[in-house]
Amino acid sequence: MEAWIADLSSSDEEVRRLAVERASMLADEDVREHLLERLGDESWRVRKAACERIAHLEDPGATAAALLRALADGDNPGRRNAALEVLRRIGSAALPALIGASEDPDVDVRKQVVDALAGIEDPAAIARLEQLLGDADANVRGAAADALGSCGSEESARALRRIQSEDEEGLVRLSALRALSRLGAEVPLDELKEALADPGLRPAAISLLAESFDPEAELRLVDSLHTARSAREAAMAALVRRMARLDGEAAVTLEGRIQSAVAEGPAVLEDALDRLGAAPLPKRLVFVQFLCLLKRRDVVAPLLCAGLDPALQTLVLEGLGRFGSDIEEAIAEVWDGLPLAARELALRLLGSCDGEAGGAVLLQALEGSSLELRVEAAKALGRRRDPRFVPALVAAVARSAEELEDADDEAIESLSDALIQAARSDASASREAVALLSELPSDSGECHRITVARTLGELADSADSGTLSLLLSDPSARVRRAAVHAIGRLADGASADGLRMAVTDEDPAVRIGAAGALVVARSPEALEALATLAMDEEPLVRAAAVRSLAGLSPSHGEERILGILETALSDEGTVALASLEALSRIGGDAAADLAARWVEASDPDVASLAITCAGRHGGEEVLDRITGAIQHDAWSVRAAAVQVVADRGHARAVPALLRRLEVERDDFVRNNLLEAVRRLEP
Repeated sequence: MEAWIADLSSSDEEVRRLAVERASMLADEDVREHLLERLGDESWRVRKAACERIAHLEDPGATAAALLRALADGDNPGRRNAALEVLRRIGSAALPALIGASEDPDVDVRKQVVDALAGIEDPAAIARLEQLLGDADANVRGAAADALGSCGSEESARALRRIQSEDEEGLVRLSALRALSRLGAEVPLDELKEALADPGLRPAAISLLAESFDPEAELRLVDSLHTARSAREAAMAALVRRMARLDGEAAVTLEGRIQSAVAEGPAVLEDALDRLGAAPLPKRLVFVQFLCLLKRRDVVAPLLCAGLDPALQTLVLEGLGRFGSDIEEAIAEVWDGLPLAARELALRLLGSCDGEAGGAVLLQALEGSSLELRVEAAKALGRRRDPRFVPALVAAVARSAEELEDADDEAIESLSDALIQAARSDASASREAVALLSELPSDSGECHRITVARTLGELADSADSGTLSLLLSDPSARVRRAAVHAIGRLADGASADGLRMAVTDEDPAVRIGAAGALVVARSPEALEALATLAMDEEPLVRAAAVRSLAGLSPSHGEERILGILETALSDEGTVALASLEALSRIGGDAAADLAARWVEASDPDVASLAITCAGRHGGEEVLDRITGAIQHDAWSVRAAAVQVVADRGHARAVPALLRRLEVERDDFVRNNLLEAVRRLEP
């Protein structure tokens, strides 16, 4: 104890923190007062550790009583805040002490008690806060009102309504109004008239009008747009909230009233646009939603610029999206004056439209010098799925591919994806795209040829397999890799010839692609080709080939397939795991028997996957072999074996489970063993 107290007073912050952590080794009554002193430690890490330990002391009532003394510490705000945190964590057990302290003659103590009560979810805490609305000190009454705004009930709302109209202190009335707003309480307009006439209370009272169902309240809100800035901004926020609750004719009516009010007073719009870029984020969120309600073309450019802030972007796009067809012409009008990033946002909007004005802007961007805009325009045109844009997209793909040689693969992939989307809109568009892409210049660059292979692979049919086969002999391995993936979907003789070339390609990635393409193409020679790849010098190629065997039908030769997989099980880990994955997909007794031979493999990953595969498909004898893996050196294998026999209801494993339970030291496996025995024993 003496050593512990000495460590608590150490000049080393870490020594003090560790001493607080060690308090659990001592009696609570011996450490309580010492820990309470640490709540005022200069180090936040020590204070945090003290909060954690004090909150778990026995006799929380005694702890709460001691913590109340810290609330009166006006010289050490860190200690006071830490005491508040612990009182909130103690919760209801601290209420007797807190309620008693709420009558303390010291105003500061009563105010701190209010803060503590606000963090305790208990009806008694709320009831006491309601009583404190009648405290003799205005600061305490205001704090109680603020607190009830976050934790109050319907009864609290009634008390707050009374306070906002009767209290002599403007600060208290303001707190009550704000609390009512946070509670979403409906307050009759008549009760708010005095507050609406008071410049200091007017913004808070206006905010409350959003919750009122009184038709006059809506008119009052619209009229408030022409008042001073603070009240006007409160009215904007209230109108946005009110609009969110309305639909149908009611929403259309209110939107029209707002638009008329702004048209009558230009200062409203000017102020909102001015503040859109400079106000704090919560207000900017309101301005974005309010300006979108106006559906005016002169707000489009400022909103697009505001949307460059990630916090506002979703709101801007959703709001401008509700402009309907007008948004296209509005963007066309402001396009030349928009900064680059704002143009990208505008293009995203145009992708959900189908008008001529928007299409013209998209084509302009597609033909422009900016790659970023070209990509965004292509994406938008792809979403439109309009076949008229296919030639322009092909040209953009070709141009960008040449510019991006050895550069941005992601950009060219986005461009080709957009072309594919547009070309798939109808058969003639698809054929047009293929014809244009097939006119490959002899001196085209590598990136261009990759794009052609990738795009043709999605759009071409068997008539185009010759073009893709030529790409399979391209000098670039990257082009050949793209071509082999593409040609796999063309199940014809030409594609089969091309895939035979890919099986012997010098690049391992091409051979890996061929392994997958052989199955997709349903090549009759797939088994022989995969058998060749399963003996490849590269482990990743062998693994890909073995994994693809599961995609072949039994008609290819089930016995031969299983034989290749059996050989692969003796290969290195990556290939063995691929074989087990294939066996699991194939299923059946033969697959389970093969997998069961490896349930006690020295490689934990192989053994675990073998257990999973064999356990899914095997019978009682296979489950007996899995039971033997409960003695494996690796805890993960033991856990997998226990889980499988329990899930399969293999009651014959119970004696082995009990024997293992006597020597098991891993807590996770031990818990699994106990649960398995419980499930399996009659």
